[in-house]
Parts: sequence; structure tokens; C-alpha cells
Amino acid sequence: MAIEVSAEGLLTAAARCEQHGASLTAVSPPSTAGSFEPSVAAVRAAHAMVVTAGDRLGARMASTASLLASAAQGYTTTDEDNAGQIACVGDAMTAV
Repeated sequence: MAIEVSAEGLLTAAARCEQHGASLTAVSPPSTAGSFEPSVAAVRAAHAMVVTAGDRLGARMASTASLLASAAQGYTTTDEDNAGQIACVGDAMTAV
């Protein structure tokens, strides 16, 4: 079984991770209108936990996006280097 990877695919995955990461950190506070103080406090506490979790997940997605973009660059560099080496071998073969 072979794994097929392309720089384009890695960059696409990186862009999606960035988008999803941004959406995780864009949590707006809930409306707490009303006179039920214990309920309002509970909603605020729950929201704070959601924001913290969203921030952590967003940071993880941003980190993954960065790693994917770096991997794409690595694949591109390797492919370009290999193409150059193959061209050199081809040139050497025609010179013989």
C-alpha cells in the first residue's frame, strides 16, 4: 500500500485547518438577559470553558496548518532536487 502525497494536497489541508481553527476561536458570548443570577453565572462559567476549549483547539489547528505547509514545502524542495539530479544523470548518459 502506497501513500500518495502532493504539495497541493498538503496546502489544501493546511488552508482548511486554518479556516476551522479560526472558527473555533470565534465564539461569541451568549445573551444573559434576565434576572436569574445563578443561571447567568452558570452560563458565563460554561461559556468561559467553551472559549478556553475553542482557543486550545484553534491553536492546535493553527499548529497543524503550519506543519502541513512546512511539509508541502519539503515535498516541493525534494521533488525539485530529485528532478535536478535525474536531469544530471540524463545529461551524463547522453554524453557517453
